[in-house]
Amino acid sequence: MRFIKFGFFIAVFFSFLSAGAGLAQEAAAGISVFDLGEIVVTPTRSQRPTGDLSAAVSVITREDIEASTANTATDILNILPGVFVHKTGPFGRTDVVIRGHGSRGRRVMVLIDGKPEKMGLFGCTITSSLPLDNVERIEVIRGSGSVLYGSDALGGVINIITRKPKREMEGDVSLSYGSYDTQIYRLRQGGDLDGFNYYFTFDERRTRGHLTNADYKHRHFTLRLGANLSDNLSATLTSRYFDNFERHPAPADPGSWSDYERGALDLTLDGKRDLLEAMLKVYRNFGEHIFSDGWHSKDYTAGVMLHANTPVLETNTLSLGAEFRQQGGKVVSAGGQKYRKDEWAFFIQDEQRLFNDSLIVSAGLRYNHDQLAGDILCPQAGLVYHIFAGTRIRANVSRGFRSPGLNELRFGSGANPDLKPEKSWNYEAGFSQQLTDTAHLDFTYFIIKAKNFIRRAPPWPPGLFGNVDELEFKGTETSLQWQILPELFSRLSYTYLKSGRYTQGRPESELGLSAMFKKEKFNVSLDGQWVDNYFENDNRQGRIPNFFVLNSKFTYKFNPDLESFVSVNNLLNTAHRVYVDLPPGSAGVFTQPKRNFGLGLNYKW
Repeated sequence: MRFIKFGFFIAVFFSFLSAGAGLAQEAAAGISVFDLGEIVVTPTRSQRPTGDLSAAVSVITREDIEASTANTATDILNILPGVFVHKTGPFGRTDVVIRGHGSRGRRVMVLIDGKPEKMGLFGCTITSSLPLDNVERIEVIRGSGSVLYGSDALGGVINIITRKPKREMEGDVSLSYGSYDTQIYRLRQGGDLDGFNYYFTFDERRTRGHLTNADYKHRHFTLRLGANLSDNLSATLTSRYFDNFERHPAPADPGSWSDYERGALDLTLDGKRDLLEAMLKVYRNFGEHIFSDGWHSKDYTAGVMLHANTPVLETNTLSLGAEFRQQGGKVVSAGGQKYRKDEWAFFIQDEQRLFNDSLIVSAGLRYNHDQLAGDILCPQAGLVYHIFAGTRIRANVSRGFRSPGLNELRFGSGANPDLKPEKSWNYEAGFSQQLTDTAHLDFTYFIIKAKNFIRRAPPWPPGLFGNVDELEFKGTETSLQWQILPELFSRLSYTYLKSGRYTQGRPESELGLSAMFKKEKFNVSLDGQWVDNYFENDNRQGRIPNFFVLNSKFTYKFNPDLESFVSVNNLLNTAHRVYVDLPPGSAGVFTQPKRNFGLGLNYKW
C-alpha cells in the first residue's frame, strides 16, 4: 500500500512538472536563467562559484530554510543527494551520514561559520543543539574535506553559516502550536548601523513527544556583533548558549533521558589589502552533559585558525593556513578525572586556471600532528573542465582521516592508547549539464576506500577499541533542479550506495524531492523522502521496512509584515522507523511520528 501511494505521488509530481514545462515556455520571458555560479566558501575557504569546484557541493538557502518544517540545521539536509539523517524524532538527535560516513559527527565535520562544533571528550557533534533560528545558509561538501578542515572531515563537511543583518533595523517574532503539545517561540532582532552590526536570536521549543514517556524542551540564545575597524579590517564576535532536556525512550532503555548544556564564543578578524585576503579566528566551545545512566561530564574544544589566500599570477590563486585545536574535559561522575589532547596542522592549496578558465586544476596538502595519535599527511587533487557553456566534467581525489577521540584513547572500559588514525581515499568523477535555461542536472560517481576504522574488537564488552575495519563504499548521486515557472521551483535527488557488509543504518537507495510554489500572498512547499533496502544491522540483517514520507508547509501573507503558516508532517501518515547510531544502550531503531500538524504566526519588522 505504501508503495502504491509513493508511486502515485511520483506520477503526479512528474505530471505536474511536465505540465509546468509547457507553461514555462510560454512564460520564458519572465524566467531568470538558473544560476550555476552560486558562490560558496566552504570547499576552498574563499568565495568561489560552484561551477568551478572539483568537489561535490550542495547548498541549502535561506528560502529553503523558511519553507521547511525541520527543527534543526542537520535535519533539513535530508533532501540533498548523498545525505541521510539518523534521527530520534522531529526533536532531538539528527545525525548526518554522508556517503555512508557519520558516527554522530565524528566522521563528518560540522562547522558553524567555519569553526568546528565538537564535544571535547567524545569528538561527536550534539546535533540537537543546532536549531535553525539564526541560520542564513548551509553548505555541504560530499566527500573528504580533510585537507582544509582536518580530522573528522573524513566523510564530508557541513558548514552552518549564520545570519548577518542587511538593513538598519530588522527582526521577527514567531509563535506556533501543534500536535503532541508542541510549542515554538522565536525572537530575532538585528541591525546594520554605519560600520557596526548586531543580530540576536532566542528560540524555545518544547513538546510531549509522539511516544510514551517522551519529552523535549530547549532554549537557544545567539548574539553576533560586528564592526568595521578600518577600510581593510573587520571584526566579528559571536556567542551562543543552548540548554535542553530530552527524554527519548531508547530501544534498550525506555526510561533514558539526557540533559545538555552547550555554549560557544569566538572572535574573527577579516582583513583585505590589495590582493591579499586573510582571516584569524579564535574560538572556544564548552558543554556539560548529565545522563540517566549516571554519566556527568564537562568538556571544551578551543582553537585558533589562520587562513590567507592571494593570486600568485593572474590565473593562479594560492591559499595557506595553520590551525591549532585543543580538546578536553573532565568526567565528573568518575571523580573529576581530567583529559586533554592537542592537535595542530599546516595546509596549502593552489588553483590554476588555464585556456581562458575552461580548465581549472587544483591541488592541496595538509600536515597534521595529533599529540596522542601521531602525524599524518593528507593530499588532494582535482580538475574541472568546462567543455562548453552549460556543460562541465570534474574529478577529485582526496585523502580523509579521523584522529581517535579521548574516550577511545584514554578513558572507559575500551580505551586503547595504541590506536592509529582512521584513513580513507575518496575518488569521484562527475558531470553537470544545463538542460535548459531553467533546468540543471548533476551526476557523481564515487569510490571510498578506508582502513583502520575504529570499533570495539570482539568480544564486546569488555573488548578494547581497535583499528579493526577496512571498507569500500561505492555509489552514485544524481540531482535535478528545475525552475519550472517564476513561481515554481523543484528539486529531485537520487542516491545509490553499495556499502558491502556495512549496511547498518545506511540505505542502499534514497530518493529526495522538494517543490516550492510562490504566488503573491501564498507559499506552498513539499519535501519528501523515499528509502529502500535499509537495515538495522550489518550484513543486511534486520531489515527495516521501506518508507516514503512527505512533509508540507503552507504560508499566507496578510500583509508584508504578518503571515500565518500551517505545517503537516508525514502527510501520507506513513508508519516508519529510522536507525540511530547512538552509544550502546541507546542505539537502535526509533519509531517516527505519524501525521502531525503545526499552526503559527510570524510578524516581521
